[in-house]
Amino acid sequence: MRDMNLTGAQPKAVITMVSPGSSGQRAGLRPGDVVTKLGAEAVRNAAFLRTRIALLRVGETAELEILREGKPMTVRAVMTERQSQTSSK
Repeated sequence: MRDMNLTGAQPKAVITMVSPGSSGQRAGLRPGDVVTKLGAEAVRNAAFLRTRIALLRVGETAELEILREGKPMTVRAVMTERQSQTSSK
């Protein structure tokens, strides 16, 4: 984490995977992005971020403050229906 210009106890969640076709992918999130804020709220950890995102309704926009390669950015993701993990035939 040192090479990403992050310091010790700073609240954050690291994106490890972005599902194809997801709201995150359409917003441009990438593995390795570090989410520091969701709206006006500091992201405490990955569980906090997952829970807050899950509470958003379809059509709502999540504004995420992220660090990408140590540079701050703002990303806006419009929430869509979650895709099923299994395919039906």
